[in-house]
Amino acid sequence: MKQFNYNFHSTEKNILQKLALIILVSFLVSFTTLNAQSYEILFDTHNASGWYGGDNRVLFGPRDIGVGQSVLIDSAITINSFAYDFTSRFDFAENPDGFGHEVTLTLNIRDESGVVLQTEQVVVPASYEGGWITWSDINMNVNANTTLIFTTYLVGAYDLNEYTSGHKSDANAGYLEGERYVKSGTGDADMELWPGWDVHPWDSNFWLQGTLQISSVKDVDFSPTVYSLSQNYPNPFNPSTTIHFTVPQNTHVTLKIYDVLGKEVSTLINQVVPSGNHEVQFDATGIPSGVYFYNLTAGNFVESRKMVLLR
Repeated sequence: MKQFNYNFHSTEKNILQKLALIILVSFLVSFTTLNAQSYEILFDTHNASGWYGGDNRVLFGPRDIGVGQSVLIDSAITINSFAYDFTSRFDFAENPDGFGHEVTLTLNIRDESGVVLQTEQVVVPASYEGGWITWSDINMNVNANTTLIFTTYLVGAYDLNEYTSGHKSDANAGYLEGERYVKSGTGDADMELWPGWDVHPWDSNFWLQGTLQISSVKDVDFSPTVYSLSQNYPNPFNPSTTIHFTVPQNTHVTLKIYDVLGKEVSTLINQVVPSGNHEVQFDATGIPSGVYFYNLTAGNFVESRKMVLLR
């Protein structure tokens, strides 16, 4: 094959580089705009239902139960809305005053430590008989690779009007990028507090919708500026999968695999790597099926994600 070598003076070369960058960025911006920049995470695998609301019966109560779900958002977005799916209308546990009632549900958007970042409420009409309940117009900006916890409870649940419904869930914990939470509290003020929100083995049915934030040339960055660890792909996998991570500078990196008991299964990296985007193959040949965790340590940055080996 014949090779061509091009030699430019530094000024001409800089001009051409800048021109190429402008053309590329203009294309990216136009392409993104034309494609509406929508973002969505929908998890609707339903094979179980949990209690949602309250109950003051002597044999069963008192209990005031809310639910939550942590969600990994892997792109810089503006969250437009969030929804949970419920099985039925809101009724008193023993239905002494008819069927179906208007209720108000509070949604608290929390960071990974449980701190409330934003609060939204929605009024559910008495005619509601089950399905998605959506908190709209959230308008919350989120950075890429951010985990948020969405907790919700029935306002005024711990009183004589303890209306309840069923909360749709997946008993097989099929949403691999987060955890479900539940809390039994003593009233609205208690449900606002983070203590008492405990991890539950199921995953909630949820629907997050948003808009990608890339909208102008200033939003486009071609060099990594932060440490990040992405979800492996494919997941579930058999027998191999790819793990991507980013480091903004030359850094000593360790990437290890652990089983659910915390026992180290494999060390994929233990060396200094250059700045940039990297990918590593994990071959699980000879390892039994199950849930595993991969942990990245790079300087002061430490992050873990879970993956499923399914044969």
